[in-house]
Amino acid sequence: MGRIKRVLIEYDRVLIDAEFDPGLTSVIKSISGHKWMSSRTLWSVPLKQLSNLVGLLPECSSFSVVDGYLQELRREGEEHRTKMLKLTGYVDGFDEFPDKPLMEHQITGVKSALIAPHFGILDEMGTGKSRQALILFRILIQNNIVDRCLIVCKNRNKYTWADDEDGEIPQWAPGYEYQVLKRKDKIGLFRILIINYENMWARREEFVKMAKDSRLMMIFDEPQMLGNHGSQRTRACVRIGEKSAMNVLLTGTYQANKLESVWSILKLLYPDGAENYTEFVKKYCVTEQQFYGGNNFFVITGYKNVEALSGRIQARSIRRLKKDCLDLPEKLTSVASCALEGEQKAAYETMERELYSELMGMDEQTMRVEATNILSKMTRLMQLACDPGLISGEPYDNVSKLKLLLDIVDDIMAESNGKNKIIIWSCYINMINRIAKTVSGYGSVILHGKISEKKGAENIKLFRSDPCCRILVVNPAVGREGLTLVEANTNIYHDRNFSLLNWTQSQDRTHRKGQTKKCYNIILQADNTIDEVVHKALIDKEVVYDKLTGDGRMDEIKSIHKFKDYLIRKRR
Repeated sequence: MGRIKRVLIEYDRVLIDAEFDPGLTSVIKSISGHKWMSSRTLWSVPLKQLSNLVGLLPECSSFSVVDGYLQELRREGEEHRTKMLKLTGYVDGFDEFPDKPLMEHQITGVKSALIAPHFGILDEMGTGKSRQALILFRILIQNNIVDRCLIVCKNRNKYTWADDEDGEIPQWAPGYEYQVLKRKDKIGLFRILIINYENMWARREEFVKMAKDSRLMMIFDEPQMLGNHGSQRTRACVRIGEKSAMNVLLTGTYQANKLESVWSILKLLYPDGAENYTEFVKKYCVTEQQFYGGNNFFVITGYKNVEALSGRIQARSIRRLKKDCLDLPEKLTSVASCALEGEQKAAYETMERELYSELMGMDEQTMRVEATNILSKMTRLMQLACDPGLISGEPYDNVSKLKLLLDIVDDIMAESNGKNKIIIWSCYINMINRIAKTVSGYGSVILHGKISEKKGAENIKLFRSDPCCRILVVNPAVGREGLTLVEANTNIYHDRNFSLLNWTQSQDRTHRKGQTKKCYNIILQADNTIDEVVHKALIDKEVVYDKLTGDGRMDEIKSIHKFKDYLIRKRR
């Protein structure tokens, strides 16, 4: 038989990617309803023929998505799936937006969600996940499957859903009244409620009662916010999700750092079937008992059964990449380098030598225990590579990366006759303020956690609509999610940290549906500094994420090891 490279499940079809082999082709052609999808170079057979397919081609059962699907089908039976399958016809005829019809991948996403008790739309950012969720809600409520919907999101994303002018709800669920809930607001008789994750714990009893008394659909926007299993927000959301009629998860990066953070995702997809956190760790994590300071404790040192976990998630989710479903312009990433000079170089090298001496004197166990302290010192080293004033509080005039940044901005504006819009990313609030002041001649606004939600929304609106406001300086922790900024086509990264979420999600504020220009990501990097370590670590993490193996708690230790190895090589 020919070697089968992968098996996918999309809505009511099984897709098979295989090397050419006459025997394999003959077997697939013997299955009723088979098709050859020439545009995707995949074989397709009806989902109802999956058991028959596995019987004829046993090697298909080795794929985690197939095994996970069959296990859940045996657990649930066909009743729910048969009932919901009848509703999928509504999706094909959903023509309420003739000027913005549903795209093919969005139709598939809604259909796939309809035949699952709970579902994750894990498409890459910028593919229209919110639209799919709202169309799904409309079909469910119109067919008396659910009564109302609770949307849980980051605080600054509430008005991305609810803005009267261009919010997701007014666009894709017109006619349905909605309420943005604050901490003490009385819940009205609205079909759609929106609340931020931080307020879920305080109102958990209200929502548990609501889920018991009515058929509540829950939409979790960016559920990686629930990565800490012991946090109040996670405990509240999991508890309510156990009572809801349907949970829908929307994220393009549900597991970017710690694999154990996926537990909450699994629990929301399988409210009745997923194990508790302790059992999850036993099943999927490798732990090691360690002793320090007279105490013993367990640390996670690796992972196991990752393919089985991946199969369980894939059985109740769908993921598509932008390149496969959107016709977007090219995205190019480049590195612009500079050398530290003068006082900045001296300050950086002094701290680097101190940290090197400290790391060389630590054994592995001490390094694990002191990881938080070491990472804090590494952060200060990153700040020195940006601007020593971030630590000393005193202004430095000769700052290498800031000079490089201004040169690049000047060049871009000169080439576009001052018409281009640029987004500049920095992890540090004081750096954001200094950058904004430096480029203020081009019209700049800022977005970070210390400005009010209202002011932040005003700045975003100004950047998007005012041709004289050409630069947005933003903190990725605040701006990486929920924003559509296709008015700009250039991201400049003044500095980055080890967060893969900050890096991957921020890029897609510009490179998403609606973008018509080629997109550029320009990374500023100080030569022979920790910037080089961060750059290599993020590349490695992207590879890891693609494989769903994660870096887990070891992510922090590996970052320290990468930096230590870099220092050793540098001194040879």
